[in-house]
Amino acid sequence: MVTASLILALVVVASPALADFSYGDGCLFDGTIYQKGEMIQIPYCLGQMECLGDNALGDIEPATDCERKRDVADTVGCNFDGHEYGVGEKIIIQNCLAEYTCNGNNELINYKQLFGICPDEQ
Repeated sequence: MVTASLILALVVVASPALADFSYGDGCLFDGTIYQKGEMIQIPYCLGQMECLGDNALGDIEPATDCERKRDVADTVGCNFDGHEYGVGEKIIIQNCLAEYTCNGNNELINYKQLFGICPDEQ
């Protein structure tokens, strides 16, 4: 007689997609998985950063490959991922992967990896 646990074990072995998923050498940013070494464009041409692998992100650099750069001359705070942040406000990247501080004029500073642990959980 075949038991339910044996069937489940066979399904997991036969279908790796059902097993625990790991980003491996890549990075998850804003709902997209990037490969190690790939440049991640921050929306609205605010900047770019490199996927360092194992969900680690490089420092934010000025965007170089954008169709339309956003005029930031009149911006006091920062626009990140479709949200406006004030100067000094913390910006938490989804799923608490990292945080930045808005330095004004769309400049993000003080990158800190959070490794999925939200500041209110520390």
